[in-house]
Amino acid sequence: MMKSFIHVIKNGGDKVNSICYLNFFLFSFMFLVLLAANYPYSGSFIIKSIPVLSLSVLVFKNIKGSQGKLLFAGLLFSAAGDITLDLDRVKYFIPGLAFFLMAHIFYIMTMVKDYSFIKKKIIPAIFLIIYSSIAAYMLREIPQRMLIPVMLYVFVIFLMSMTALFMRSRSHMIFIGAVMFMISDTILAMNKFIYHIPYSTLFNISLYYGAQLLIVTGFLFEKKKIEE
Repeated sequence: MMKSFIHVIKNGGDKVNSICYLNFFLFSFMFLVLLAANYPYSGSFIIKSIPVLSLSVLVFKNIKGSQGKLLFAGLLFSAAGDITLDLDRVKYFIPGLAFFLMAHIFYIMTMVKDYSFIKKKIIPAIFLIIYSSIAAYMLREIPQRMLIPVMLYVFVIFLMSMTALFMRSRSHMIFIGAVMFMISDTILAMNKFIYHIPYSTLFNISLYYGAQLLIVTGFLFEKKKIEE
């Protein structure tokens, strides 16, 4: 996986790509440092959204066709979710959830273009089913008005991870990113509805940024391998 990541950076092309990656790492680091020091803070929603917006520029510039447009749209919805939830995690929880739900639908539409059923992937698929079922079971007694939106979200992110698993990808980055996304959201939901998890936001955000980076870099790696 690390070789794939280095390959994309070295062969990423021009100055714009380098700046996008630099912005991602710089603002991710800034948000995490400020998160640990003093959160929430003024303008945090701007700093939080810049890393994913930087990845969206990378996708827009490097991945053409419908796949690039779908992935780009997914990243924009993710950034909208970042901003919405960071403004007020209580008041805007459902709108933020809706933005991320749309992001995952676009990710699924992007990934399904390379779908291929492979028997040897059945075992990890079973683990995904078990993990999602346990998460859904633990969240079954959340407030009634939240139950349907949250369960729908659990199903859609499970479907996104399953679609990533069965892609014809020569890199595991996309699937690992999808799983990290699912774990990140599980931590967020458990901490909000079930029990307090120490440093949950720090874990949640770290996994989230890593997930987005791996998904985008995985698609860029696939594009580079095809061109070669």
